[in-house]
Amino acid sequence: SKLTRRVPQDNGKLKTTFNPRPLRNIPCLTEKQLHRLMEIGKKIEQDYGYPVDVEWSYDTKTNKFYVFQARPITHKFTSI
Repeated sequence: SKLTRRVPQDNGKLKTTFNPRPLRNIPCLTEKQLHRLMEIGKKIEQDYGYPVDVEWSYDTKTNKFYVFQARPITHKFTSI
């Protein structure tokens, strides 16, 4: 569950607030947004030619994803 979130303020800064209890277990992205993010990640990996770790953000006002950086994955986790 996600107890807190970052909310944009009018001054351009972000404020950490507690999520209301009903929102704590709701996914942050819709299925459509998740699929779009996966498409973006796959395109970046195709362009680089290897798996990457992508730092991104989603703007709810413009409904756009923004990629800040992508770097090679240096460690792959294995299931236990």
